[in-house]
Amino acid sequence: MADKVKLVRKERAVGVLYEAEKHRTELHRTTTLMLDELAVHARQAVREEQRTNAALRSMPFCAFNGGRDVFVDVGSKDLGIASLQRIVGATPQSTLHMGDQFTQ
Repeated sequence: MADKVKLVRKERAVGVLYEAEKHRTELHRTTTLMLDELAVHARQAVREEQRTNAALRSMPFCAFNGGRDVFVDVGSKDLGIASLQRIVGATPQSTLHMGDQFTQ
């Protein structure tokens, strides 16, 4: 699998992009499960680091499987959702976030 992924660093995120040509064929189910597991392990690793490093304890973060990638972002989706709610004038009681992963 290592030859089929690319590591990406952004200012406030790190990710793994799955680049194999066969992603949409026979490897799709295996790839999805692998990316799910990677997201879970990344979340656990960040939480463990937060437990041992006081400076990181209050840092919001989000670890997620985007379908062809896994990213760990500093911040959380609730910050973006709250911003969008303010822009469109919606209340939390009238808003439902269903996720952002596209599947076939």
